[in-house]
Amino acid sequence: MISKLFDNKKYVIFGVTLLLLNIILALCLCYNKYTYVNLINKKCLLLILLVNVIYFISFFIFYKLKGHELKIEKLYLYMIIPIGMLYLVGIPFGSVPDEGVHFKRAYEISNGDLVSHRLSDGRVGNELDSNIDLIYMDKHYYELIDMFNIKSSGKLTEQWFDNVALYSFVCYIPQTLGILVGKVLNLSLIMQAYLGRICNFILFIILGYFSIKLIPVKKNFVFFISFLPIVLQEAVSLSADSMTISVSIFLICYIVYLKNSKKKITNLNLFILLISSIVLSLCKIVYLPLVFLVFLIPKNKFISVKSKYIWLSIIILICVFLNLYWLSISSTFLPDNDNINSSLQLKNILGNPIKYIYVIANTYMGHFGSYLGQALGKNLGPQVIHFTDIYYIPLLLIFSLHLIFDSSSKKIFTINEKIYIGIILVGIILLISTSLYLQWTPLNNKSIEGIQGRYFIPLFIPLSLLISNFKLNNYDKFLKYSYLFIVAINLIAMTTTYFYFL
Repeated sequence: MISKLFDNKKYVIFGVTLLLLNIILALCLCYNKYTYVNLINKKCLLLILLVNVIYFISFFIFYKLKGHELKIEKLYLYMIIPIGMLYLVGIPFGSVPDEGVHFKRAYEISNGDLVSHRLSDGRVGNELDSNIDLIYMDKHYYELIDMFNIKSSGKLTEQWFDNVALYSFVCYIPQTLGILVGKVLNLSLIMQAYLGRICNFILFIILGYFSIKLIPVKKNFVFFISFLPIVLQEAVSLSADSMTISVSIFLICYIVYLKNSKKKITNLNLFILLISSIVLSLCKIVYLPLVFLVFLIPKNKFISVKSKYIWLSIIILICVFLNLYWLSISSTFLPDNDNINSSLQLKNILGNPIKYIYVIANTYMGHFGSYLGQALGKNLGPQVIHFTDIYYIPLLLIFSLHLIFDSSSKKIFTINEKIYIGIILVGIILLISTSLYLQWTPLNNKSIEGIQGRYFIPLFIPLSLLISNFKLNNYDKFLKYSYLFIVAINLIAMTTTYFYFL
């Protein structure tokens, strides 16, 4: 429960200070963009008003909640919907990395083609509506408005999307649903894309709500992760990363919930475990080891020890079989490049594992700070909206405190179980590294190419569970300011993003 967190003047002073800082930032951005134009530009003033209204709404909610009890999952709903809508509206279609090709993949699936094809030029894609290319790129707001009139032409042309053809159709179920609704209503192509975004966001909200509600510890850390700018950006986009992140967090939280529950495992519990495990493993095979966390559920939750290992082994075997089946299909779509040879790279790993360990070490030692910044949202939009350390350092500090400390010192995992979780985390990191080394890294490279910080977001929750036994004095006071900081940091992120696309 969150009780009496917002009942002192210091909180009001803190909130007003953050608001003033954001307005000053907005005016500075306005000045930089319109240095030789009228500073008091009408568009800038309207923009400042728009992005700050969310702050007033959130601050009002927090202040009115003082003295009342509110479950954190309810607070999550109060905050995620308005803040998420700011991201949905503020980040133009195509401005999230690879969103254009994600739209093509989802559009292909909405046509009934679950698997992509080799095109006449040797690339991978499908025949899609010719007008899709007219909306495929990040745009400024005034350019975006012109695209709302572009409807399907009825003519098909070959269009490639090699990198996302590797993704299973499961990753695009919500996006495809939105696109299908847009098709039925005969909406423009970009409206179909935005309906796909909305459906993706709705699923993210639902899974986030139940993740926070169910997990017995680290609720505030799960809450905080859900509001990271990079996570919200992916959540309101057409990217497959939205489902990957939300399903991975939900599966981990559900496993911890079942482990801590006093009730026996039911058929419904097993069904939810099976479906979420299948979806996660088909989103990206590198996260398949997370499914093995199901073995953390104690045997006394089952009818017998035999029952536990039979049912959990069935879940694992189904996930592995489906992954191998999809891998047999998607492996034919791997990039065909003279300087990238997956089979030769694999021989190099097996023939000289010490050299490969050096490549991995060189990669993470040289780029760890960059990966962490990307995972927390230091770079947004098409990875060209950069934030200063004034924005990033407080975000990193709050993230670290939430990672280490918790409102409860309750022990959930034994030392052996934590070692087991640690092995799974290391295995996933190795899988992420190796998959990109095989698929995207040129021969004889001294570091691995293609790694993005957001790939490690699904690892944050299990990482926090390794250190879940620490309790911070005055934790409630920390939370009080942390919630408002979350609103402020997203407000700053969106203010900067809005100005970029003006």
